[in-house]
Amino acid sequence: MRHHPQIEKRETATGRVAYIARTRLAVYWVKQRLETGMTAEEFARAYEQPVARVRAALAYAAAFPEEIQADIEQARANGDWIARQDAAGRILNRPHKH
Repeated sequence: MRHHPQIEKRETATGRVAYIARTRLAVYWVKQRLETGMTAEEFARAYEQPVARVRAALAYAAAFPEEIQADIEQARANGDWIARQDAAGRILNRPHKH
């Protein structure tokens, strides 16, 4: 991506998602972690990334807020679906009382 060389888009099951290039770190996920109070420097240390790459993810998120918000909402919906499936599985797999 010409204006954001540290970011790459990947096809996922839910559509194209922005990632820090050559990592498994989705931009929306980086943004969420930093919104919980973690600093860019702390994130960089924790995930062994240069701070510049973390800041590049934040710059991309700022440039495309609607896209990143949609990714956050999709991830949340996926998590909710998984939780419902997990709960249904626990109900179906309960031992039967005789």
